[in-house]
Amino acid sequence: MLKGRKAFFSVLFFSAVFLFQCVAPKSYEQPVDERGESIPQEKQEYPRSGVYKGGTYSTPQNNPGADEGEALAGSSSSIPNCETPHNYANSTKDFECVFVNPNGSTGMSLHFASFETEANYDFVYLYDEDNTLITMYHGNLGSFWTENIPGSKVRLRFVSDSSITKAGFLVDKIRYGATPTTEPPPAGWQEVSVNYESSHGVTVPGSSSWSETVEIVQPGALELQLHFEKVSIDLLCMLSECQVWVEVMDGSNNILKTFKGSTYQTNFWESTTIPGDTARIKFKIVTKPWYLGGGVVNEYGFKIDKIRVKTSGPVRKFASRYPIVLHHGFGGFDTVLGIDYFFRVKDYLQRHGYEVYVTEVSPVAPLQNRTDQLAQQIDQILAKSSAKNGYTIDKVNLIGHSMGGLDARLLVSTNTTGINSGDPKDQVFGKNYGSKIATLTTIATPHKGSPIADMILNYIPGDAQKALGVILNLAMGAYNPTNISENDVLAAAYNLTEKFCTVFNQDHPEPTNLGIVYRTYAGITHDMLPIKSNSDEVDFPIMPTYEIMKSMGGNYVLNDGLVPYDSAVYKEAYHT
Repeated sequence: MLKGRKAFFSVLFFSAVFLFQCVAPKSYEQPVDERGESIPQEKQEYPRSGVYKGGTYSTPQNNPGADEGEALAGSSSSIPNCETPHNYANSTKDFECVFVNPNGSTGMSLHFASFETEANYDFVYLYDEDNTLITMYHGNLGSFWTENIPGSKVRLRFVSDSSITKAGFLVDKIRYGATPTTEPPPAGWQEVSVNYESSHGVTVPGSSSWSETVEIVQPGALELQLHFEKVSIDLLCMLSECQVWVEVMDGSNNILKTFKGSTYQTNFWESTTIPGDTARIKFKIVTKPWYLGGGVVNEYGFKIDKIRVKTSGPVRKFASRYPIVLHHGFGGFDTVLGIDYFFRVKDYLQRHGYEVYVTEVSPVAPLQNRTDQLAQQIDQILAKSSAKNGYTIDKVNLIGHSMGGLDARLLVSTNTTGINSGDPKDQVFGKNYGSKIATLTTIATPHKGSPIADMILNYIPGDAQKALGVILNLAMGAYNPTNISENDVLAAAYNLTEKFCTVFNQDHPEPTNLGIVYRTYAGITHDMLPIKSNSDEVDFPIMPTYEIMKSMGGNYVLNDGLVPYDSAVYKEAYHT
């Protein structure tokens, strides 16, 4: 523990550092270039969690649906017992279980009653009926359902390395479902059967690259939508240094959608539609030199079996159906002295055909004030976008950085009465704007709070806090005068504490019945020395706060210098 004068000056320094970083966001917290030049977080030295997911699926609920069934492991020869010794042996290579769907080729999910392997070293691999790797798991995951794996068969394979063993796992049941029904195309659209596919089983040696582009043209179309029979890429790049991605582009080569970071999906309509009569789909593989771990990569690619063609109705002018709104965090701004808070992000997105807006709220106002201002600006943006497009735009894609992510969550909260489970200063009122939000993405947001905010408020004496608050309120208002009278740096800092965020998460759960897609992004920084490849060394100004959280152990070890990784992830189901 820090005591006395040393504690006071140390925390005073940390508070200044905290504010400095809030107005100068780290580059790795910005959305990465969709062309893949930046290495995704999951391929850096520290994986994002104990689960390395290879697909995008809906996790089964606790109880089977009307068209689903369950069967206990061991109930038949096609559904075997599947349990490792506890603990399992080192150098396990030949442990396999094969499950056959009792209801035909409708897909299966496996339930692990328990799961613990050595994280990052001992893996469970799941393959589909074509022996294609779908996903892999590792670490201490407890009890959970896997994703739904299409087809009539699932093969489970377990591999351990030569040292350190854990308790292992037990598969106790499976769930299988009925064949999904197909929906008719919406009004104004026609559905057409096609056969567009990439090369399959492409082999690319180390230290080289390969790409191909498939073009789809439907003369006279106002808009196109693609149905993928299968997308399977990047499943082996975690173990061999490489990058694989599939890009969906319009006729001007604006990138509208990118599949990367290990993707296995089958039989789905891609929600991102393509304006105009031309779609281009690019399949690209880049491998590292062998001496950096690169090796031969063999990837399936994609196959498109249907498209929808829009023949009537309003013409969309931008790459996405709804505009993108970038919302800044604590101490933030739009542009100051020619410097953008979201450095180059707005320009990048606009160059690729997106309609983008940037908010500007009081930089250090409390959460409630910031959210009230955000709500007003969302209404203004919807009006501007509707006028620009020539038809009604009723939703936005909202991206919040740092505290801006908490603003976004309060914006969609349906708890408008402010009923809370804490003391009165924990009371905030939801805005119930969920119907106006299509997607809600947070970047480095302290969903579970930041211990640095707790330290600032706990260690600086009351009179010094007030004096510091007055100075910082004036300083912040000097470069972002938006509603300057609402600035209250100490109240805003309280909204970032673990104490407040614990109550906030209880009282303001994000609505899940409005169709909002939630995504969270988290950053991890590293010691300045030794320098590691493909990592982000800690910036000097936040090195003390990074080291403090690291020394706290547990979920604080992995952090970005201000926000613990676990806090920014919030819920694993939302994390990308």
